[in-house]
Amino acid sequence: MPTFIRSLILLALLLLPNLAFSNSQESLELYKQRLEQLDATATTSQDKEQRELYQKIIAAWQDAVLFEQQAMQSRNQLERIPAEIKKIQQSLSESAPSLNLQQLKKQSASELEQKLTLEKAKLLELEQGEKQVQKQIKQSSDTLITLRTELASLKQQEITEGSESSALNDAEFAARAARIQALEFRLLTLPGINELNQIKVQRLTKQLEHQRNLIQALQDLLQDKRRTEAEQTLEQVHTEADSTDLPAPITEQQARNQKLSQNLRAVVTLAEDTLQQRRLLERKLDLFKQSYMALQLQTELSRQPLGPELTRFTQHLEAGVDTLATKKKLNELRLMSLDISRSELMIDTSDERLLSPGLSDEQLSRLKDLQYDYRSIAAKTQETINQALNELSELLSVQEQFSEQANKGKELISQQLLWIPSVPPLSPEWFSDVLQGVPSVISILAPTISSDQKYVLPPDDWIVFLALWLMLVMVSLLLYPKLR
Repeated sequence: MPTFIRSLILLALLLLPNLAFSNSQESLELYKQRLEQLDATATTSQDKEQRELYQKIIAAWQDAVLFEQQAMQSRNQLERIPAEIKKIQQSLSESAPSLNLQQLKKQSASELEQKLTLEKAKLLELEQGEKQVQKQIKQSSDTLITLRTELASLKQQEITEGSESSALNDAEFAARAARIQALEFRLLTLPGINELNQIKVQRLTKQLEHQRNLIQALQDLLQDKRRTEAEQTLEQVHTEADSTDLPAPITEQQARNQKLSQNLRAVVTLAEDTLQQRRLLERKLDLFKQSYMALQLQTELSRQPLGPELTRFTQHLEAGVDTLATKKKLNELRLMSLDISRSELMIDTSDERLLSPGLSDEQLSRLKDLQYDYRSIAAKTQETINQALNELSELLSVQEQFSEQANKGKELISQQLLWIPSVPPLSPEWFSDVLQGVPSVISILAPTISSDQKYVLPPDDWIVFLALWLMLVMVSLLLYPKLR
């Protein structure tokens, strides 16, 4: 029987908003019509009072309609939450889509770069969504307390029946009842919303892991593709010296080609090393952020000393990253790009016949071929430099974030220095050390005695000393768990 009664009550609560909303809407329309029927040109005091009364009644009924709409929205949300939770749970049980590496390998470097940019944008959207859901979860407890306080205060309020009109009292009472109902329905939905948000976080975590794996695979493929294209460019050109008996313009151009080829390979290696360094630092930054947020939450919520937690956090606290080396590499690449552009300009604006007199037609053709090879290598080197500059810029950004997070950790430690143990924890040897030091304390406290006299501590002094020693032991035992 009690279960049946509870079912009826729940059914009544679900049907009540529709009925109340219909009545409130009808009353609102009724008084709007009455207000329109008043003669707008009437200037008597009675007409003005009647118009003001209708306006107050309409405002109250508008509030009632608004709160009833909120109650209906909460009720609909309450009905949708179980289905949404079940749907997300089913998606969590499904395995993540596998990466089609063979299909990706068929794409060119430019296609891989475009896809990588799109996938990074998706990753940013997922991270932003995770932050929003985490924020909602964090605010849920505060919202619950706020709503309960507001509801309790609202229920304790009493509407005093004024002398203006019973219609106004009815409208204000309906608005108050609708507001109470809206708050109660929202309180009913909060636990379900919190559970739904927890499930959403699990789904987002799974999606983020898949997205990061996809981006990492694309980056690795792109690096391999760039190195392959660079090697193909170098294979298509002639960079080795044919003979030492060639004219100076040809040997000088061959030397420039060889140097530029070495720079191209060095820049490709630098881009690959920078990518690996950034990945490692990003993982360390994520772990450090998680430790910092967990410790910060503990310091906010816990009233107990956090000596052990702060000690472990201090042991893993790292100094900020020095960004000078990264900035130096950025400047070196920019200078290299300027030198290449200057050399290309000199080749384009020079006349080989005027600068290299005495060359035969065959030698002049050979020189032009070498200059053409230089332009090909320079184009690929400039492209690779731009890619390396992008990798170094991202690494610099992560390094600055890591240094900023390290500074936040130092500030948190500075604020909690009182609870960080600065001496070794108490141990059984500590009490034996205290006992060994007792004779020294007695010798200091005792009066000066000649060497041929024996001093015996009076009984009263022994009692005082033992009492002080026992008090010290009790205090040490009480502080021992907190100082561990």
